[in-house]
Amino acid sequence: MGPARLRVILAHDDPQTHAALVRRLAADPEVHLCADAYSGPEALAALQAFAPALCILGVRLPTLDGFAVLRALPAAQRPAVVFLAHDERDALRAFEVQALDYLLLPLDEARFQAALARCKQQQRLQRLQQLTSDLQHLLVHGGVLDRHHGLDPPVHVARHPVRAADEHLGAAGGQAVAVAEDAD
Repeated sequence: MGPARLRVILAHDDPQTHAALVRRLAADPEVHLCADAYSGPEALAALQAFAPALCILGVRLPTLDGFAVLRALPAAQRPAVVFLAHDERDALRAFEVQALDYLLLPLDEARFQAALARCKQQQRLQRLQQLTSDLQHLLVHGGVLDRHHGLDPPVHVARHPVRAADEHLGAAGGQAVAVAEDAD
């Protein structure tokens, strides 16, 4: 089983920009374009229906702008966002809503690919964290891990007098260690 493809929604109102982005995304084998939209309400419906990892979102969408689309979603349901704009005036607002990037049109290919790569890396890290959490849960609840000792099972150290009255030989995990008797 290969890595999960990056689920993307594209929302931009300019037909030429939209078509160029669809071609770029379709050419990437690690990307699955779930839906594309030309207006704010279409973008919002697609985000709610498909729960993508990334939304490439025009700032100035008809009817409902990109920021209004994000505000309409509960914070826990917001994907990573790359905003597309014709000028810098909304860049600060974009980063205030934790946008992954803010790209100016016409798109710089290197910047676009870098933003896409960051989102893919973010998705891989989230997937790794989820797998780690699932494995720990399975090991703990499956009885493999001791909850207090993590991966190390509890160790019983047997004490046997071997030399003087104040020294004992302890055996732990098949290894012998000398342990001094506590003075009482």
